[in-house]
Amino acid sequence: MQLSNYGNAAQVVGVQHTQSFQMQMNAKMFSILTDKLYQNKEGAVIRELSANARDAHVAAGKANLPFDITLPSWVSSIFMIRDFGTGIDPDEFYDIYTNLGHSTKDHEDLSIGAYGLGSKTPFAITDQYTIRNFWNGTVYVYTAFKDEGMPTVSLIGSELTDEPNGLEITVDITNKGNVSSFRRECSKQLAYFDVKPNVHNYDDFEWDTIPELHMGYDIKAGHYYSDITVVMGGIPYTSSTSNFPDDVREALKRLQLTLVAKLGEVDIPPSRESLEFTPKSVKFVTDKLNEIKDDYIHDFAYRVEQAANDVELVHVLKNRITEWIGIKDFETNLYSYKDEMLTGVQLVDITDSNIKDVTVKECRSYYKTLRSTYNGNSVANILRGINSRPYSHKDDAGKVYLNDLSPRANKVIHENKGLIGNSSSVIFPTEGKSKLFQDAANKVEIRLKNMGFNPIRLSTIMTMPVVVKSASSKVFNKPDQVFLIDQKGEVIKQSLKILPDDGYFVTMSNWSLSHGQSYLSSLISVLGLEIYALRSYAQMAVSKSNAYKNGKWISVHTLEDKLIKGLKDKLKIANDAESEHDEIKKEIQCNPLFDKSLNEVIVNDPKWCKSKLGKLSNACYLIQKEFDESRLTMAESYLIATYDIKVPTSKAKVNTSIMKLVKHAEDNYAETLSSAFYDRSWQQDRKSLKQTINLIVGNFK
Repeated sequence: MQLSNYGNAAQVVGVQHTQSFQMQMNAKMFSILTDKLYQNKEGAVIRELSANARDAHVAAGKANLPFDITLPSWVSSIFMIRDFGTGIDPDEFYDIYTNLGHSTKDHEDLSIGAYGLGSKTPFAITDQYTIRNFWNGTVYVYTAFKDEGMPTVSLIGSELTDEPNGLEITVDITNKGNVSSFRRECSKQLAYFDVKPNVHNYDDFEWDTIPELHMGYDIKAGHYYSDITVVMGGIPYTSSTSNFPDDVREALKRLQLTLVAKLGEVDIPPSRESLEFTPKSVKFVTDKLNEIKDDYIHDFAYRVEQAANDVELVHVLKNRITEWIGIKDFETNLYSYKDEMLTGVQLVDITDSNIKDVTVKECRSYYKTLRSTYNGNSVANILRGINSRPYSHKDDAGKVYLNDLSPRANKVIHENKGLIGNSSSVIFPTEGKSKLFQDAANKVEIRLKNMGFNPIRLSTIMTMPVVVKSASSKVFNKPDQVFLIDQKGEVIKQSLKILPDDGYFVTMSNWSLSHGQSYLSSLISVLGLEIYALRSYAQMAVSKSNAYKNGKWISVHTLEDKLIKGLKDKLKIANDAESEHDEIKKEIQCNPLFDKSLNEVIVNDPKWCKSKLGKLSNACYLIQKEFDESRLTMAESYLIATYDIKVPTSKAKVNTSIMKLVKHAEDNYAETLSSAFYDRSWQQDRKSLKQTINLIVGNFK
């Protein structure tokens, strides 16, 4: 890739002495250029060596031929890349591999490389790697290594070969590289390559999902941050918009923009981890952005025109990029919708106008019943819940539920809300008479369909209970009187047929309890009580019973002192558990040790469970279990604050012998164990994990 000019000849007058700056090539400078240059070292190795492989294929006239990559795994720590390009003339090999900055590509725009640093990137993660140079029937084997910090290349040997020309770079990542990072970075760094390499050592390897770029760009709106990615030569260069001029930064507010650039159209720094904000790069982005904005304005008008109904129109308006079509321009510009020329204001009025004769209610998991929407019954408001994220399927656009059961179906719908999903809109016809309700629902359904909604009748997924009236109006059953309280402190709305002989009770009028949710919930969690909610008839029956007089029926308002003592005891237990948990977590960062599934794997093998690893895993799991089980609920925390219960200072400490095992694990195998635990965790046999455990136990008895 052709590089920008780094300076012009200077003209100076009257000088007495001139000396050019020099660079001392020592171990420190080599480290800066081969190691400290890259923040993402695994990504740099994959990106730079793959770019060299791709360039070699282009130079050899094999642009459509994939090169080979072998990724490291928990079985093998070897990373290898093999191209089938030109190879390197042995007479020129040392010049290329020992000269930082030497490049044959910095005066043309057919190759990705330019700085002459890419071939040295393995030094970012290792002190030694191997190069096999296949050249005209002979393979030359070199080793590149650091000699007192100075990169050095030595020829090991050569032999005849039938393999085609090209290079094979082999890197052992045992000391510095991360297996998971290599797999992740490979799928990320090379996802945009037109011809992707053959990836070996992983049968289930998948490339990162990338946007469609057939137009040369992709825009994603609605993000909380802005960034820009320029794809050049199949390599993505992502940067924040903060370094761009104000007008560009404003235009890209809450947008993610991906652009395709030809080789050499933008400048990149030597690390090649982002864009270089030179006038050339800024001009490219600015010019492209202006083109895209012009296209977008015309495309927006076209999408408005193509909207078949109000639902589709809402979707188009909702996804408008306001930074590209300003509010003023949008409100006054004319758009064609259903063969009428309307301003943006009029389009919004269409979607924001309330639909007559309906009430829109929201069904959410945390609502105790259905709630009417606060913002009216407009098309835009009905879609607000299901439009919180872009439609994944066209059939989901405008999906709402129509109450055709009864004007009084609120309770039934709420009891069956699992059938209609969270954040769903339910349309209620306002007709209150049962005889006229079905006809009203039919009319509402037709109106909703004309607007573009896809209404689902509730009668297709649930039914109203049949009410049998008594023959005589004087005969009636008393309402349900006895209910249980759940762990949240709420009434379980399923009545008990029989009043128990004893228990703890809270009084209830209608559905209102005499004590708060937090208090009741804490009584259940701290004291382990079963609490009954009693309505008036049940309250009278209890108050008159001998069980109440004998203290077998106890009101929850008498339990406050017991609860406070229980909260103090639980707070101490939780505090001690947290102290032990924090002490061990500060020393080691290996989550699998605290996981039940790892403990089960180790326990099932007698050799493993008696090892240092087995003892540590069991101790960590038990500490984690105690920490989880002793955690305070929100209700308990609230009452502790309400009662002003002081937090005691914990003196709990993890056993010294366990802490020694923790330190040993952190120093020797914690990271390896963690990586193996999550690698292919979906596979039932957990082969890689078991092999890792075996190696650990075998080396550290």
